[in-house]
Amino acid sequence: MKPGVCCRSSAFAGALSAILVLSLACQSQPTASLPPLVSEPPMPMTPSAAMIAEGKALYAKSCVTCHGPNGEGTALGPKVAGHSALATKTQVRNPRGEMPAFPQLQLSEAHLEQLASYLASLAPPQTPAQQWEQAPTENIYYWMAMAAVKANDTPDAQHHLRDSLVYIDKPEYRAGVNKALDLLATGNTHDAGHEIEELVGTPAPSGISLPRFHIVLTMRALKARDAGEATHHLKHFQTRTALKETPTPVIRALDFIAKSDFHEAEHEVDKLLRG
Repeated sequence: MKPGVCCRSSAFAGALSAILVLSLACQSQPTASLPPLVSEPPMPMTPSAAMIAEGKALYAKSCVTCHGPNGEGTALGPKVAGHSALATKTQVRNPRGEMPAFPQLQLSEAHLEQLASYLASLAPPQTPAQQWEQAPTENIYYWMAMAAVKANDTPDAQHHLRDSLVYIDKPEYRAGVNKALDLLATGNTHDAGHEIEELVGTPAPSGISLPRFHIVLTMRALKARDAGEATHHLKHFQTRTALKETPTPVIRALDFIAKSDFHEAEHEVDKLLRG
């Protein structure tokens, strides 16, 4: 399994959505395990410690069987720790995959907010630059595709997803990429984004630009002595930076790649990484 990607059971492979699957249905009587519906004040924008604690109690009563004591996932359901509050609430009210919907009569808005806040609180810190650059290549493509989806750039998202297939061996992840591509082809960018989110499993690194992604992939291609891939990413870097003049290291690196002098090309690209 790729690092940071949640476990998928064979029974659910290709069926579970990109969003959180809160399998409350694993309980024989899901409504009985939940606190009674009462009139409650609106939840604060920033979850309090007490609110998260209430959500943890709800999770322990209704979700542990399928998703594990810490949201790490089991054979019955995938990892849910760290999913966004919006993803949790969307899946509970309007689920995809095998999960039934849970209306307010079964789970109040306040209780759902508590549960969502607890799961969101389990998210790891965003990946620092010095760590994300060591991430699997397919993860970088997923992050680039997610950025493109958020920018409403469907062709670019499709481009990055197709590129990721070169690095994916496991059938279930290839199926996930193809599902996201199908959703994008039909204009369903919302669900495509969730599908990609499920594939990568970890938040995109904060403050990292698309040019930076491309220059990291350029260096990887150079180390693999893949001239075509290195040129491909270096030219993307060139266009994405939107500079009036092409940086000298880009010109020199492209020239060295054309001559198959990968060693010198690496030196030029390293200047870009350090700059």
